Amino acid sequence: MSDARVVTPATDRRWLWALGLLLPAGFRDRQRGEWAADLATLAADPAARRRYLLATVRTLPALRAAARGHESVLPAEADPAGAITASRIVITLLAWSIIGWLTTVLTPYLYSRAGRDLPAWLVETTPFTPVLLVLGVGGLGTVVGYALTFIASLTTLVLAVAERRRPAYHRFGGIMTAVALFVVASAQAGLGTELRFHADGLALLTLAGLTLTPRRTGLSRPRRTLLAVLSCLAAAVIAVLHTPFGTALQVWYLG
Repeated sequence: MSDARVVTPATDRRWLWALGLLLPAGFRDRQRGEWAADLATLAADPAARRRYLLATVRTLPALRAAARGHESVLPAEADPAGAITASRIVITLLAWSIIGWLTTVLTPYLYSRAGRDLPAWLVETTPFTPVLLVLGVGGLGTVVGYALTFIASLTTLVLAVAERRRPAYHRFGGIMTAVALFVVASAQAGLGTELRFHADGLALLTLAGLTLTPRRTGLSRPRRTLLAVLSCLAAAVIAVLHTPFGTALQVWYLG
């Protein structure tokens, strides 16, 4: 850097000093050295030097963002394959569980406590049976935790087989994750009722969702925001299930 400064005219050095003041303190000296080195290579072309100095002004916002690790200058790369697959599984299962619990567990219980008939859309007539079946499985997985973990295992396995465009190591990792989830679900199912944590499958999904929300995962901001919202909603469901109201609801539902 000192050699570059020797061949840098005083006017240019003042420019570089002033431009450096617009950057974070820990970033200034290194960037000034890079600018000075570039200007040294343009010593024989005054017009090119002027264009270069003007270009440095235009790049200052990007440099400031880079110095602070701002998201706007992250490489425009595709989301990591593993994070995408994981987020798809977690988002789908969280949304399914929450909607299923609200519609086929909480709503019928509230109507039952009030002594009222179920609304028409919850009556199991033939046209609505498939929809209610899907929602009912989601509600069951929320209350019976190991069922949801089994579903997560099966979903991961299906995706690992279906994503044929993914690299072999990615698909192998998916299969191993599915096996691990199956083992966890089996352990959950083997615990006695008095030892079982209510909504343990939903709790695992919530933790998985929270680990995918930081920016370092490489996921897009909308996807991370959706994960954060669903994780918070799932945490609220878990909290409700650990209240006296939630205990009465589960007794009624499983009774």
